[in-house]
Amino acid sequence: VLPYRVWDMCTVSFHRIDEQNFILASNRDEYATRPEPLFPVIERHGDANILFPKDGPSGGTWIACSANMAGCLINGASAPQRENNGYSRSR
Repeated sequence: VLPYRVWDMCTVSFHRIDEQNFILASNRDEYATRPEPLFPVIERHGDANILFPKDGPSGGTWIACSANMAGCLINGASAPQRENNGYSRSR
């Protein structure tokens, strides 16, 4: 057994439409047995309404947007990730 978890590569796509608009998209490669994320929801955080798909087991997310921003997080791009069965939440 390898000490590293093996995934297909997660990808992020960014397509600029014009100076004001763009499309940000990502896929999330996970174990096939991991529950699918919940349908995107809008939640209030601070002064902003944030739209994001919510991870079912942890309640976290990896991509989100509001009226003023968009962001996507991809972890572990520079080194293989060590398996750690002690994670209780998404990182």
